[in-house]
Amino acid sequence: MTFKVAAKSDTWLHTKDIPGSHVIIHNNDPDEATILEAATIAAYFSKARESSSVPVDYTEARQVKKPNGSKPGFVIYFEQKTVFVTPDEELVIKLKNSVWPKSLLLFGFSIVVRSKRIIYTIASEALGMAPL
Repeated sequence: MTFKVAAKSDTWLHTKDIPGSHVIIHNNDPDEATILEAATIAAYFSKARESSSVPVDYTEARQVKKPNGSKPGFVIYFEQKTVFVTPDEELVIKLKNSVWPKSLLLFGFSIVVRSKRIIYTIASEALGMAPL
């Protein structure tokens, strides 16, 4: 799914070494606030939801590759930077209530967040986590 919605210059995020969601920022030069917001969403939709100071890697989508024969959702990536965030359910709910189109929640695995920029988060079905 990541490869279908992301342009090569978009920014891709994922929790570091923790199963979770892929998040795409449709902007090749997002500001720090947007990166932290997207990282918080990635941390929230991960196995680290109840943790604090969760490492979230981000890189250009062109640096994300899916190895042949790998499981759904498994990717490798390069040239990443890492930010540390604490999952914030209140922020995620606020974003959901203010900007997520209701129609996309029907898919159960794909959410579109519209803020200053568009952010896609693909929640892993393997985690058993449904969007809020």
